[in-house]
Parts: sequence; structure tokens; C-alpha cells
Amino acid sequence: AEDALAEVPVVGRVAALGNKVLRGQIDRLIVTGAEVWAVDFKTDASPPPEGAPLPVAYAGQLAMYVSALAQIYPGKSVRAAVLWTDARRLTELDHEAVRAVEAEHSGH
Repeated sequence: AEDALAEVPVVGRVAALGNKVLRGQIDRLIVTGAEVWAVDFKTDASPPPEGAPLPVAYAGQLAMYVSALAQIYPGKSVRAAVLWTDARRLTELDHEAVRAVEAEHSGH
């Protein structure tokens, strides 16, 4: 997409994660008028079965990106997904996973 940015570094303190410092790189970042997408490419990993949630490690990583991007882009809907390149399939992060990671880091 013409709005996509490749290999975007993300560094900062994430309030929703107890001010934990986040250092990462988003493979593709897409910012439109209403929403923000963070997409992580997985070239050497097998996707979960269709309809299954993301593996915990990937969900946690994306949840941190969502929390950081929500601070950077207030008022926009922030979504994240893994693109499984071998399977040519996109698996979106469940918002419950974001809340679980935030609760884990906030001590609740």
C-alpha cells in the first residue's frame, strides 16, 4: 500500500505496560485517517490453524506495539496482525490479548 512504511523502529515507554521500555521494529506500519495497522512478517514460522489465536510470544510482542501506537496516535483505532508469508495468511491480534498483556504488566 502507498501508505505503508517498512521496518519502522519503535522506542519508548509504554504507560499501559507500567512504563516498560519498548524497543522493537514493526515490519509494516500503515497509518490512515481512522486507523493504524502494525504488521509483523513471519517468514520461517508455521501459522496456527485457521481461526486459532496467535502464539503467546507473537501476541505479546504485537500487544506491546498496539499499546505504544495508541499513545502515538490517540483517537485512531490501532490494529495488529502477523502475515505468515509461506501460508499467505494474515492473523489479526485479538483485543483480549492486548488487555491481557497490559494487565500482566500493570500488576492486575
